[in-house]
Amino acid sequence: MKMLDLSAEYVAMLQSSMARPEARTFALSRLEVTLSSIGIDPLCRRDILQLLMMLVRDRQISKQELGTAMADFGRRWRTHLDRAYLRDYESTRWEFFRKFVFGKLPGTLGRCLDIGCGRGCVTASVVHQGVATEAVGIDEADFGNEWRERLAEYPSNLRFQHVAITDIGKWTLSNGKFDTILLFYVLHHSCDYWSARTLDSISSALKENGRLVILEDSLVEGMPAAEDGHQLCKQWATWMSASPSYILSVGYDVQVILDFVAVQLLARFSAVQMPCNYKTSKAWVEQFDRLGYEVSAVENIGFPAGRDIDVPQGLFILKQRRS
Repeated sequence: MKMLDLSAEYVAMLQSSMARPEARTFALSRLEVTLSSIGIDPLCRRDILQLLMMLVRDRQISKQELGTAMADFGRRWRTHLDRAYLRDYESTRWEFFRKFVFGKLPGTLGRCLDIGCGRGCVTASVVHQGVATEAVGIDEADFGNEWRERLAEYPSNLRFQHVAITDIGKWTLSNGKFDTILLFYVLHHSCDYWSARTLDSISSALKENGRLVILEDSLVEGMPAAEDGHQLCKQWATWMSASPSYILSVGYDVQVILDFVAVQLLARFSAVQMPCNYKTSKAWVEQFDRLGYEVSAVENIGFPAGRDIDVPQGLFILKQRRS
C-alpha cells in the first residue's frame, strides 16, 4: 500500500500538538508504557519517539521530509511490526471488543454491516464467534489481500467490498437492510461533512429496531469508567475544564500525536485519512440527535489496559428515532 500523501496542514497540526509541552510529555511517557506492554521492541520504541521529536526539533519540516522519515521507519521495522502489532496485538483485540462492546449488546448482531472494517479482523470474528449470523465489511481503502485471507479462513456468511465514502448511500440502497451496523473508530477519520453524510445515508440501511453501534476515541463525561487503572479520565477532565473548547485542549493534542503513532506508524494504514475529528461524548450525542438518532445507551469504557495507545474510549448505541 502506498504512503499517504500527508497534507501540509496535517503536518502543521502534528507539529503544533508536539510543540505543546504538556501534550508532548504525556504522549511520549505513555507510549513508553503502552508500547512496551504490547511487545514492541525497545529499539522500535526509540525510533518512534525520535521520529516524533523531529517535529519539535525542525519546525520547518516539510511533508516530504516527514514522509521520508516514516518510510524509513516502515522499512526498518516492517517485519517486527507485522508480527508484534498486526499479528500478536491484533489477536488480543477480540477480547476487548467482546468485553466492552458486544458484551453490552443483548442478543446477537443478526445481519451485520461493519463500515470502515479495515483489514476485516472484527468482521470475520463476529461470524466466527457466533455473535452475528452474517457480516459484510466495507471500507474506503482496498484491503483485498487481507480480505481474501479472512475469506479463506471463514468462507461462510462473510463478505467484503471496497466502497468509497461518496458511494456509501448508493451502496446501502442495493444491499438490503441490517440488524446491526458497526462504526468502530470511523467517525474521527472523517471530517464533519462526511461523518454527517455517512450517518445520514446509512440510517435507511437499518431494519426496524436495528442498532447502530459506534465506538470512538471519545471521553464520556460524568460517568464512571469501566476501566481506568491510571486515573487518566481525571486527567482528561482537568484538561477539558481548563479549555474553552475541546479542540484547544491538551487532551485533543495528545490524541493527534497518539493517533498518528497508532495509525501511520504501527498499523501503517497509509490510505486512512487523518482529519483528527475528535469530539467529546456530549458533542457526538448532539450530532447524533440532530441527524435523527435516539441514543439508547452510552458507555464510558475509559482507558482499558493492554491497548496500543492511551486515548479515551466511548461506546454509543443508537437507533432511529421514530416519527
